[in-house]
Amino acid sequence: MRKSVVVLFSILLLATAGVDSKPKKKFSTGSSQTQNMTTNAVTYVFSGGRFGDCLLTYIHAKWIAYRYQMPLLYKPFKYSEQLAMHTLELMYNKELLSNFPKQVVLGKGKSVNPYEGSVLYRVLYFPHSVYEHYFCNRRDSFSPPFFHMDYLDPAFKAELRKVIRPVSVLPKLELPKDRTTVALHMRRGKGFDGPDLNIIAPYKEPPLSYYVSQLRILSNLYPEGPLYVHLFTDDPEPKELLAELKEELVDLDITYATRESYNSHDSNVLEDFFSMLDFDCLVRSESNYSICVEILGDFKAVCSIEYIECEKNQPCVSKSRVVVKR
Repeated sequence: MRKSVVVLFSILLLATAGVDSKPKKKFSTGSSQTQNMTTNAVTYVFSGGRFGDCLLTYIHAKWIAYRYQMPLLYKPFKYSEQLAMHTLELMYNKELLSNFPKQVVLGKGKSVNPYEGSVLYRVLYFPHSVYEHYFCNRRDSFSPPFFHMDYLDPAFKAELRKVIRPVSVLPKLELPKDRTTVALHMRRGKGFDGPDLNIIAPYKEPPLSYYVSQLRILSNLYPEGPLYVHLFTDDPEPKELLAELKEELVDLDITYATRESYNSHDSNVLEDFFSMLDFDCLVRSESNYSICVEILGDFKAVCSIEYIECEKNQPCVSKSRVVVKR
C-alpha cells in the first residue's frame, strides 16, 4: 500500500459569498437574446500577459458564470480563436453594454448579488497562486481583487473541457505504456521575461534543484513503473536544459524526451499545453500556463511549490506540495 502523502492546500480568500437559491436560467447565445439582455452577465479584463494569464482570467470569469448561471461575455485573446470557446461563447461587444446600467468589479468586498438584475460583473486578472498574491501584496501597493474558485467541481471541470479544447487536430505525443509519464513544465522566460525573473518571481522560475527533487519524489511514489519525463519549456535550447536535468538524476531509471525542433516562448503554445494533459503526472512552477493545465487535467499526482525564498539573490525552494490523487 502506497504510503500516505500529506496534501497541503493553500486556500484563497472567499469573496463570492451568498448562493442564489433560485439560479437564473442558463443563457443561450441566440441572436434575439443578445439584443435585449435583462439578466446579469460577467466578463473579464486582461492584464496584458501571455496565454496562461489570459486563459486563467477567462477561467475565473467562467466560474462566476457557472456558479450563478449567468452568461459570460467572451473577449478573444491570442490563440483563443483556435479553441471551441470562440464559437460557443457569446461574444462581447459594446452594443450590449447599454443593457447593463450597473457594472461591478468583483473582489475586495464586492460579490455577486443574485437578486439584482441587469448588472455586468467584471473579473480582473488575479493570480491563482497564493504565493504570488503574497509577493503582489508585499511589493506593490496595488493588490488585485480575487475570490475562491472550486476547480475540482466535476461539473465545472467538464464545462471547462468543453470550451477549452482545440477545434483542429493538434500533433500528439506517443507515450510509453510501461512507464509512469511525467509532464515537466520549466519556464525560463527567455525572449519574453527579463533576465532576472528568477529573482523577481522565483516561484515562476524555480532552480533546477526543485525539479530534481520532485522527480525523485515521483520515482519513489510510483516504483512499479519507471518514469518517462518529457520537458516542456519556453527555453530556445531545451536539449541543453534537459542535459542538465539528466546529469542530476543519473542514479534513477528515467527515460527523457523534449522537443527536437525549433522552440521559443511563442511557439508550440497550444501543442504543448494540450499534450501535457495526456500525462500521468505534472511537475510545475507557479506559471499560470501550467496552472491552467492542472485545472483542466486529471493527473495521478501534481508537484508544485509551497514556499520559496532567496538567499544571496539565489532562489531556493524550501517546501514543495505534492498532491496525490491515485
